[in-house]
Amino acid sequence: MQLSGRGSWSVELDTGATLVLGRGTEDEPVARSERFLRTVSQVTGRFQRDLEYADLRHADGYAVRLRGITTTLVPVPAAVKKSR
Repeated sequence: MQLSGRGSWSVELDTGATLVLGRGTEDEPVARSERFLRTVSQVTGRFQRDLEYADLRHADGYAVRLRGITTTLVPVPAAVKKSR
């Protein structure tokens, strides 16, 4: 676990995934972690991908990045466009 200069907790798991737990009283990061642990297997199972990063600082949920999945549009090379 690591505490930033701004008082935000984060942890790096054995898998290399990073969890950002955020700030707050001792109970707040713990509650966010418990909520995350109850549901993260549903997310990783649905997409069949390992967790890369999770931001647990959101009030009603969390944001995740899964290995090998992107929401960034990748330009299609011209050669591929011509063959379509």
